[in-house]
Amino acid sequence: MGFTKYNQKFGENKSKRDELLKDYKLHLQEKGEKPRTIDSHVKNVYRIITHTGSFTKEEIDKYFSSLAEKGRKNSYINDLISSIRVYSRFKGYGEELVHFKYRKESPSNVSTLSDDEIEALVNMPVPVVPQRHRSGKMMMRRSCPESIWNTWSMFFKIMAFTGMRPGEVAFLRVRNVDFGRSVFVIEDTKTNTYLNRMKNFELAPIPPNIEKEVKAFIDDRNLGVDDYLFPSRYGGNKDGITPVVDNVDWYTAFHRRLKLLNIKRPGLRPYSLRHSFATSLLETEGVDIVDTMKLMRHKDIKTTLIYEHLTTKDLINTVKKLPLVRKGSDPKNILKLLITAIRSFQIDRDDRFEFSIEEKGDSVDFHAKIVRSEV
Repeated sequence: MGFTKYNQKFGENKSKRDELLKDYKLHLQEKGEKPRTIDSHVKNVYRIITHTGSFTKEEIDKYFSSLAEKGRKNSYINDLISSIRVYSRFKGYGEELVHFKYRKESPSNVSTLSDDEIEALVNMPVPVVPQRHRSGKMMMRRSCPESIWNTWSMFFKIMAFTGMRPGEVAFLRVRNVDFGRSVFVIEDTKTNTYLNRMKNFELAPIPPNIEKEVKAFIDDRNLGVDDYLFPSRYGGNKDGITPVVDNVDWYTAFHRRLKLLNIKRPGLRPYSLRHSFATSLLETEGVDIVDTMKLMRHKDIKTTLIYEHLTTKDLINTVKKLPLVRKGSDPKNILKLLITAIRSFQIDRDDRFEFSIEEKGDSVDFHAKIVRSEV
């Protein structure tokens, strides 16, 4: 139900809600959060306290179970969890509330972005807006400090071109960027000591197209070996638990860019960059499901297989083969489809064949000969 009806049901009003959470609201204002973000967090926390009567994990879990039974989606519950995390840091509650686990979204509920949309999102310049000068003249000014805007550009570039989770990118330190091996070293941030974190580390390749940018990003900020690449603007909360940007930060930054690009598809969220990376891998010639599983750092291939239903390249190519569609297609596109079909057999990887394929402008020369018949 809407929040107005919700308030009517429980006989509460906005002033009473604000009084109950006055200190929390003031804390969010001091952090520089936008009024809409503050109002959302306050509403969510008030809603949880009202329904549970307490702020314990057990009671919250019961409340979420009741929401799920009523058909509420995980995206709705995860929005509440975001507020739980922020409020728990403010109150200095325990780890189980500060790091309350999000509910997993099925990839089917998360939209993906096209290559062009990703390029536009990560390379977007700082937006400018008109502002009236005290002299009366209209002037253009940046709507965001350039350093902050560029920091988020780098954040989303790492996500888009490595498939890393936003939380993994957020906790990257300079020591985790290994330019010698061209990899990001992803530590296990759930443990307390550096040695324990490095026991369960994972690796993500640094793509060549952003390697120089990452190095310049670190050098320009004069970061030390233990410094975070993406520290919180607020220096961490009062309990010092969150020294880096959090889910509220990257969610806001991501959707701001979508709005500026006028991309309005449902289901788009920061995690869409990871889903887009996975589906792009599965649609890339020569990349098999095992390669994709390794790059996505999935523990089980079943998780990787979930992404197969998001791929559309094969379906689009199938439609293009229909006679009526083919007749209206550019002959060059039909030739490209033919080349793709030939290459999809990956005969060049099979030593039983002598194989060659050469593209020459508007023609293609193809040769295949069996040189060894045994299986």
